[in-house]
Amino acid sequence: MKLEGLSSQQVEICDQIWKCDTKEQVTQYIKSLPKDLAKAAVTLFDLMILEHIDQQVLAQETYPIAEQMLNSLKKG
Repeated sequence: MKLEGLSSQQVEICDQIWKCDTKEQVTQYIKSLPKDLAKAAVTLFDLMILEHIDQQVLAQETYPIAEQMLNSLKKG
């Protein structure tokens, strides 16, 4: 996973999130941060999730769910 344009502090937050094995551990880590850093950590966690989804979508050769939805709209 690669997120570009992060500060060194944001990279450190992402590294700590990456070390967590469960969502509960991520939540505990975020709660341990000062309020301003916790907000940043939530945003970074969301970006990490979105990047993961993007990687999965880009790896697909076909998009059966989207195709099924489009076909149902065409029939309707």
